[in-house]
Amino acid sequence: MGFDGLYMRRVVEEINHSVKGQLKNIYQYTNVDYFLVFTEGSIRISLNPSLSFIALMEKYDTPARMPSSFTMLLRKHIKNAKFLGVEQDGFSRVARFRFEKRNELGDLVAYSLYVETMGKFSNMILVDQNGKIIDVHKRIVTMHRELLPGKKFILYSSSKKDPFEVDITKIKFDNGLRMVLVKNIEGISPLIEHEIYYRAGADTPQNLNTKSLERAWKEFIEEYRKGFTYLLKKHEEPKDISVIKITHLEYENEKMKPSEAIKQLVLFKEKEERFESKRKNLERVVKREIEKLEDIIDKLSKEMRETLKMEDYKKYGELLKAYFYQIPIGSTEAKLYDWQEDKMVLIPLDPRYSPLELSRLYFDKYKKLKRKKEKVEKRLKQIKYELSYLESILQFLNDAESIEDIEEIEKELVDIGLLKKQRKKGSKSEISKPREIRYKNALILIGKNNRQNDLLVRRASPNDLWLHAHEIPGAHVIVKTDSDKIDSELIEYAASLAAGYSRGKNSGKVPVDFTRIKYVKKPRGAKPGFVVYRNYKTIFVEPKRLKD
Repeated sequence: MGFDGLYMRRVVEEINHSVKGQLKNIYQYTNVDYFLVFTEGSIRISLNPSLSFIALMEKYDTPARMPSSFTMLLRKHIKNAKFLGVEQDGFSRVARFRFEKRNELGDLVAYSLYVETMGKFSNMILVDQNGKIIDVHKRIVTMHRELLPGKKFILYSSSKKDPFEVDITKIKFDNGLRMVLVKNIEGISPLIEHEIYYRAGADTPQNLNTKSLERAWKEFIEEYRKGFTYLLKKHEEPKDISVIKITHLEYENEKMKPSEAIKQLVLFKEKEERFESKRKNLERVVKREIEKLEDIIDKLSKEMRETLKMEDYKKYGELLKAYFYQIPIGSTEAKLYDWQEDKMVLIPLDPRYSPLELSRLYFDKYKKLKRKKEKVEKRLKQIKYELSYLESILQFLNDAESIEDIEEIEKELVDIGLLKKQRKKGSKSEISKPREIRYKNALILIGKNNRQNDLLVRRASPNDLWLHAHEIPGAHVIVKTDSDKIDSELIEYAASLAAGYSRGKNSGKVPVDFTRIKYVKKPRGAKPGFVVYRNYKTIFVEPKRLKD
């Protein structure tokens, strides 16, 4: 994120212009997210290592978490304090919020709240008017600093040069272009550094010359002094923020107020994080259940192997019954002729039993194993069906493109009892729209989950074309048509989408079955997304997705 010292300067100016009055309260939503709410305005402070910043931002409508001891301490000392403004230490990423408040004796006491937005070193420190630390968000002891209550607060030291005073021609580029400006000039982010090199026409140290660098640096300073900030977008999705236009990347530069740009970027990134977090949590639930089923299949397969001698026992019973009179009493084995297969069969005998008694015992073993086999086969079929269903859910989780897609799959897991979740009273479980595209004037619909697959089949017309990857978990694809004949190119394209939205999406060629919807049927009581079909053909295609 391009929240560098230069960008912080813009936010500091914005806060000083917009925030007024007393600090009414401090809220904490996560262990790294704080909101300072004032008489006029509110500020969000994020100490998230991957997303640290300060910005004007309204606090969330959702309830805040139980405040930490540090938050309680902040409330004790600076709640209802008068806000005097915020200042920046040079062009560093350190901001000092100044407050004053009367104590119990009526004396006016000054406080400073330092916020350091420096990635994994981000921190917040409350300091008294004598420069002593009252407490710290994250207590740290290093050879350079001791951030502990009672210790004297020392600013993060830096030998970097002021960007408005530096002589750019005296910066040494002996080690190439990588991070040279970031390491030598205060307030510069890697994003800005790369933009300056790009404007200077340099991609290697050999291509960098003093005149082009001077020109690019002067251009950068002049553009920065205009006071603009930008939200960088790609395909309408926020990607970063900047104090100058970024031209070396394929980004759209939308001019925006500093905090508004941060807000849009952060909300988008947080939504992405929630999406990934929820996807991983649901994947973990499904994979855990898949592992259970695979263990059951292993055990059932072992039981099936135990039934392999079933037919041998039947054969032993038949031969002993046929030749019992030829077998001497007390024998431990008998070699008898099998007239059906024209071979001799060696049968183990127990001297305690007569041949006829052994014949009955072998028949009993056969019947017992036969019953066991039937039971195990039925159970195996059921478990494999369950496994196939869960694998389809896993595939849809893998293909999900939005938090809404994930939430719909979550509802499906709740419906089948794999997740326990209380739904709000009166809430409706609506099914989202499938993916869709027009190709050769035909509408193609692609299911995003099993419930949607069911709906596609249920709402399709008898003559519509239905496609699905052959015996592979994936989406149902419907081609809306009234024609008795469908263009072969259209079939191939729709089949490639069915392959692309299946578990075979990374394969070279994928078999895809297709037939008219009138030949597709959902059995009563079947799992969501499960159908049987007939009169189908199979085509081998390369997988394709809508963004390809």
